[in-house]
Amino acid sequence: MHTEENNTDKPPSLLSGILGNALKSTQRYKQEAPALETKKCPGCGAARPEGTDLRFCDFCGHQFY
Repeated sequence: MHTEENNTDKPPSLLSGILGNALKSTQRYKQEAPALETKKCPGCGAARPEGTDLRFCDFCGHQFY
C-alpha cells in the first residue's frame, strides 16, 4: 500500500508569486543630505541659494545686504 506524505512544498499561488516579486523588486530609498545649501528670505521666507550675489529677493524685493 502506498501512503502519501503531507507535502508542504506546494507551488506558490499566483498571488503570492506576484507579491513576492513586487517586494523583491521594490526600490528602497534612503535619507540623503541636501546637495545645495539655502538661506531663507527674512521678508517672505522664500529659499534663496547660499553663496550667490543676490541683493534683493526675487519674490518680495526684500534687501539682503
